[in-house]
Amino acid sequence: MKKIGLFIDVEYGTGGTFQYNQQILDALVELPKKAYQLVVFFVDDPWGDIIPPSVDRIKVSYPSLLKRILKALFGMGLPNPVMRFLFSLTSLRVVQTYQCDLFFFPSQDLAGLFISDNPVNVVHDLMHRYEARFKESSGGGRARFRDRLFDSIARYSSIVLVDSQVGKKQFIDSYGSPAERVEILPYIAPRHITSYYDLDHRQYFDSQKLPERFLFYPAQFWPHKNHQVLLEALLILKDRTPGIHLIFTGPKKFEYDTLYKFCVEKNLLPQVTFLEYIPNEVLGGFYLRAAALVMPTFYGPTNIPPLEAIALNCPVAVSNIYGMPDQLKDAALYFDNTNAQDVAACIETLWVDTRLREQLISRCRVHFSNWNQKHFSLQLGNIIDRHVNRNMP
Repeated sequence: MKKIGLFIDVEYGTGGTFQYNQQILDALVELPKKAYQLVVFFVDDPWGDIIPPSVDRIKVSYPSLLKRILKALFGMGLPNPVMRFLFSLTSLRVVQTYQCDLFFFPSQDLAGLFISDNPVNVVHDLMHRYEARFKESSGGGRARFRDRLFDSIARYSSIVLVDSQVGKKQFIDSYGSPAERVEILPYIAPRHITSYYDLDHRQYFDSQKLPERFLFYPAQFWPHKNHQVLLEALLILKDRTPGIHLIFTGPKKFEYDTLYKFCVEKNLLPQVTFLEYIPNEVLGGFYLRAAALVMPTFYGPTNIPPLEAIALNCPVAVSNIYGMPDQLKDAALYFDNTNAQDVAACIETLWVDTRLREQLISRCRVHFSNWNQKHFSLQLGNIIDRHVNRNMP
C-alpha cells in the first residue's frame, strides 16, 4: 500500500487557496482504499471536522509569524539546504518523519520544498514574468522571490501541477523542469457556487437596489484586471444600447478611485454599480441573474470566475489570451481586451442576442457536465497512479 500525504496550512473558510485545498482533499479522499493510505496534516482546527473520519488526521502547529520569518529568510537568499535545516527545527519536524510516496502541498508555501522528499507542488501562474509590466506581481522584490520559489519547485518536486497546456509550457520554458514531472490539472468551479444554487437571493438584491439585468465582473481593482476597458466599452454603448449596466465587486482600493472618477467625468454612474464584499451565500445569485460574466483580465493562463459562471449557466465573455480558449472552448465568447470597440461589440451582442445567450447556456451545461469535481478527482488519481508506478522498483 502506498502512502499519500496532504499538508493543509490555509485557514478554513473562503478564498481561492482554501477552495483549491478543499478540491485536492476531496480528490485524494476518493483514492482506492486498497491501494492508498491518506494522511492529512492540518493547521487550522476547523479542518479537523471536515476531513473524513476514515482518513488519518494530524493537527500541527505552523504559526503565521514563523511562516513570515521563514519566507523572509528565503527571500534574503538563504541557501536551500539551510532552509531545510531550519524547517527541521520547527514544529513541522513531525511531518518530516512521515515517509510518504507523494506529499501534496496545495498552498504554494515553502513547506512544499523543505519538509518532504517527494513533494507535489502547484504553480498557478507565472505572470510576474509574462506580464511583468504589472507591478502587483513583479514589483517590490516579488519577481525575484517568485523566481527563486518556482526554480526550487522545478528542481525539488516529484510532481508540479499546472492549470493548462500553456501553463506547462511556460513553466518548462522558464525553469527547465523535466516535462514528465509537470502535470496538467485544470481548475474547477468551487464547491460553494453550486451549493447555494437554490437559495432565494431576492432580499439581498432588493436591499442593494440592484438592476434586474446586468453584466457582472467580480474582481479586485488591480490594474491587470483591466476594468477600464469595460468602462470605455460602456461609453461606446450607453446611447445605442438602453439599459445596459455593469456591476463590479471588490474592495474599493487600488484603481478604484481612478475608475470612479472616469465614471463621474463621462456620466456613467447611472449605468455602473460598485459593490464591495459579496458574501459567498449570495455570490451565486449574481451569476444566476447576470446577462453575462465579462472578464477582460490580462492574467492567465486560465481563471476561475468563468468556471463559476459556467457552473450556474451564466454566459461568459473573456479575454482571448493564454490558455483561456482551451479552458472554456465554445462555452464562452472571446474579445481583444486591448480594444474597447471589440469589447463593446462582444458585450452588446450578449446583451441583445437572446438566441446566442441560449446557445451559450446550453454549452455551459455541456462544459460543466464534462469537467467538475468528479473529473478533477479522476484526473488527479490517474496522475498519482502514473507517478507511483513509475517510481516502483
